[in-house]
Amino acid sequence: MGSFLLGVMQINTFMMFVFAGYLLFISKGNTLLNILLGVIFLSRMLSNVFLLVYLGPWLAIMSKPLIVIPVLSMLASPCVYFYVRSYLNDDTKLYKFDWLHVLPFVAGLINISPALFSSVDLTPLFFESVLTETNNSKLTLFLPLRFQLAIKSFLMISYCGYSFYILLKKTHLKRLPLFKSAKYWLLSFLCMIMVLNILATSLTWGIAFNASTKHSLLENDLLMGSFLLLMIGYMLYPVWQPVVLYGNIQPDVAVINNSSANSEETFEKDVNNFSFALPEDQILQYKQHLTTLMLQEKLYLNPELTVSLLASKLNIPLHHLSYLLNQVIKQSFRDYINQFRIAHFLREYAANVQQFTLESMSQQVGFKTYRTFLNAFKKETGDTPAAYFQKLNA
Repeated sequence: MGSFLLGVMQINTFMMFVFAGYLLFISKGNTLLNILLGVIFLSRMLSNVFLLVYLGPWLAIMSKPLIVIPVLSMLASPCVYFYVRSYLNDDTKLYKFDWLHVLPFVAGLINISPALFSSVDLTPLFFESVLTETNNSKLTLFLPLRFQLAIKSFLMISYCGYSFYILLKKTHLKRLPLFKSAKYWLLSFLCMIMVLNILATSLTWGIAFNASTKHSLLENDLLMGSFLLLMIGYMLYPVWQPVVLYGNIQPDVAVINNSSANSEETFEKDVNNFSFALPEDQILQYKQHLTTLMLQEKLYLNPELTVSLLASKLNIPLHHLSYLLNQVIKQSFRDYINQFRIAHFLREYAANVQQFTLESMSQQVGFKTYRTFLNAFKKETGDTPAAYFQKLNA
């Protein structure tokens, strides 16, 4: 590889390190998605370091880290799956048994434990081990390094393939307004991961099978240039479309409709327990959609309207609606809906005063009880209905 491309790879590796650090420590957005993406970027950066160490003058002093890097990068495989799954389900936490996915990494770390505590020069042993199928007891416990490299590649391809499957399976999400951009991001993300992994695997196995002469793949400037361009695109896409860092996919409406346990009382109790922050463009889109829905469809007239039903009508996650109402609009769900009901009452009552009593009119605008109407009316206007209209007619 030419010195120019080698320099570009060094710059690209440093940029990935900075961006991975940013993702791992950013507090805005869905923290889980940011951490998972940060780990994936960090793994890709470490794979770059693996090549740079081999191609540069640091091989002798970096022998132990060189052996650890392929094992550390095994963490990226389940993280790709976790990222896609969490993006689709809008999860903010991992599931109970997700730790099982890191068992290959733990096994790999145990396998290279002899190398971690060895005091001999590991550089020649490392390449001797990847060139042969025999196990070197000074490096590994039970599995030759070349097979561990093969398992790493197999895991990434398998996890990417399954992630493609669960993404394409979400066909019911096609009708949702925000799904299109999220689907394109996830598809491009998985394609970039897959292509980069194939190229990286080719380069790594090129080293393994012809380490002494630096395999011709590493001397192919076109291949290496393509490799670097893909990595740059892989890193810059989230910068160009920052909404992907926050998780804006919307789950199946049926999931929201079936979440009867999310009562209004529970919703009101947990409104301030947010472990995420929505980006400004998503907040604007949510607000416009919510206002349009309330004014055009007049959902507030439905006395059975609940926060879960409103979230399903908006096609947004329940906790996104919670964030929008309490952190952006600065109102509880009940107060937000009641303000529309009272405004509707004030518009319609004067024209229907001969036909309806206050109590029957309150039911017409969505209140279940007259007492609830009176409390909401006084909260909005500062007066009882009688005092309000007396002042109005004075």
